[in-house]
Amino acid sequence: SVVLPVGTGDDDGYALGQQPDGKLVIAGSVQGTGGGQFAAVRLNTDGSVDTSFGTAGASLVSPAVEGGVARSLALLPGGKML
Repeated sequence: SVVLPVGTGDDDGYALGQQPDGKLVIAGSVQGTGGGQFAAVRLNTDGSVDTSFGTAGASLVSPAVEGGVARSLALLPGGKML
């Protein structure tokens, strides 16, 4: 098990994808001071956090619906994520 604290409360990873360069992306949710947010964290091939991704390795998005959770992940050509 790996612990990657991203939010200020209960953080959960639900989906995992591997990019063509071998980096891993974990999608899930975090609880912060403003409520729940979708989250994506990217790891380098050695398992360390890729700090060049998002802010210090994580990208957070506030969902339109309170309590939204990212439970799946699709990696698209060109490096985009859905």
